[in-house]
Amino acid sequence: MVHCPAIPTLKPFFWQSFHDIYSSFDGPWLAMEDFNEILSQNEKREGKHFASAFRNTLYDEFENCNLIDLGFTRNNFTWNNRRPGLANIQSHLDRGVANTDWCLLFPKTIITHLSIIASDYCPIFLDTHPNTANQPRPLFEEMWFRDFSRETLVFDTWLTHFAGDSINKLHKLLK
Repeated sequence: MVHCPAIPTLKPFFWQSFHDIYSSFDGPWLAMEDFNEILSQNEKREGKHFASAFRNTLYDEFENCNLIDLGFTRNNFTWNNRRPGLANIQSHLDRGVANTDWCLLFPKTIITHLSIIASDYCPIFLDTHPNTANQPRPLFEEMWFRDFSRETLVFDTWLTHFAGDSINKLHKLLK
C-alpha cells in the first residue's frame, strides 16, 4: 500500500524510499493506493490546471522502476473534495502499478474504483482472478450417471469450477 505525501517538499523523500524498496526486492511486485499525483490533465476535473512537473515525477518513477499502470474500471476519479458545483474538484490519485513479473503471474488483474461512501476517497479493489467467479456453474447431465468411469471427472469439475458463492470465496481466502 502506498501513500505519497501531498506536501510537495516531502515527495522527493517518498520517491527515494519507493525506489530503494523497489530496487531491493526481486520478483513480482505491486504497489497500489494513493500516489497523490496525476499523470495528465484528463485525470483531473476542475481546480488548478495540471502541472507537468508533477507528472514527470510520477511518470519518471514508474519508468525508472519499470512499473506498468494496471488501469481501472468504473469511476474515473478516486478523490473528490465533496464541495458543490464548480468548487467540486475530482482527481485520479489512486492507482495500481506492477512490474512485468507480477503482470505475468496475474495477467487478468482488474482494479475497480468503488463508490465513494463516507470519505473523500473511493476505495480501490484489486481482483487477480476476475473471470473465475463469473464462470457459469457446470451443468450436470443425467447421462453421466450411466458412465461411472467419468464420475470422478464430473465430480471434480463440479467442485473446482464453481467459485461464485460467498462461502466458497471465504474458504479460498482462508486457505
